[in-house]
Amino acid sequence: MLTNLRIRNFRMLEDLEIPKLGRVNLIVGKNNSGKSSILEALRLYTGKASPELMRRILISHDEYYDFNQNSNIENTNNWHGLKNLFTNREFPENENTFISIASEEGNLIKIEYVFYYIKEEPVIDNEGDIIDITSRRVIINQSELSTIEETSLPTPAIRITLKSGRNTLLDLNEDNRKRPLSVFWLLNAGDSLKCSFVSTTFSSTESLAKLWDQITIGPNEDIVLDALKIIDENIERLAFVESENRTGRLAIIKLKNSDTRIPLSSMGDGMSRILQLILSVFSAKDGLLLIDEFENGLHYSVQEEVWRIIFQLAKDLNIQVFATTHSWDCIESFTKAAVSSPEEGILLKVSKSKLTSDNGKIIATIYDEEALKTVTASALEVR
Repeated sequence: MLTNLRIRNFRMLEDLEIPKLGRVNLIVGKNNSGKSSILEALRLYTGKASPELMRRILISHDEYYDFNQNSNIENTNNWHGLKNLFTNREFPENENTFISIASEEGNLIKIEYVFYYIKEEPVIDNEGDIIDITSRRVIINQSELSTIEETSLPTPAIRITLKSGRNTLLDLNEDNRKRPLSVFWLLNAGDSLKCSFVSTTFSSTESLAKLWDQITIGPNEDIVLDALKIIDENIERLAFVESENRTGRLAIIKLKNSDTRIPLSSMGDGMSRILQLILSVFSAKDGLLLIDEFENGLHYSVQEEVWRIIFQLAKDLNIQVFATTHSWDCIESFTKAAVSSPEEGILLKVSKSKLTSDNGKIIATIYDEEALKTVTASALEVR
């Protein structure tokens, strides 16, 4: 479990230090304060900054495209959109500026903007004859570009280095519609950590069905049903069934003392959101659960009970939870659940520093459970 975190040069997080983390962490702050960027940084860490993951993150923000001076979309079949992940949305000119997601143990992952060129060298036999030509990739920094021979055209790339020290290159000019072969070994390296991400939007029914298939006919099925009963205590069964009139399965529920099957979606957004949250917990076992805008679809009156379930499952399944919110109701319900749970809950406020020397840098303020008892809405500036 991460006990602290430092994120540098990632999006608007120039140098964010989070000195303390708990089992369950709630991130608050105004719009555009960097809440979701923290979740994205954690996704990059657990996903080893895989090209497919970075592609999904860029697409979710419409950052996958290049625009010319006339605002027309240009070639989108390369990886130059990755510049949006760096501070100021540009690849850094300073070779000492790179994306770093780290803890006290050191870099968890490091993403650098570099260049490389192909250097050919002759293979000479004992008689001095050239019998072969070998080529190797030489990595250089921007300050070394002027030292390269004109015949060796440098290629821009992203170098990804994991905590273990393993690293690989992603050619920025490479066709991004193909998965680079060079990253397969990196992604399959050890020290993998599960991560389940719950976005602000509702998951498709088929996605939920696949998660349900993994836990059905077991004790976890009852946990899901108990969670749904927070909204309607008469819920007795949940199933995902095939339908000839639609693509994918349909989620239906059965109520007590009734043989009627009711579509889950007809029970309101809260029911769908709770199902999405709880099913996502199980797939994060021994890893991270990331929730963007926890309160989406949930009435304030049910949030405390949902938080209690999250705290308990986080302990039982050895999960560390990170969630964001801009709702005071969500903060109040989180506080009540955190104080009553043996697992530590931490509230993390992100905001612009008021120190002139920080030049508007995003900083973190930590509220442990004791501080949460007296914190006010005005102090957190959630609106």
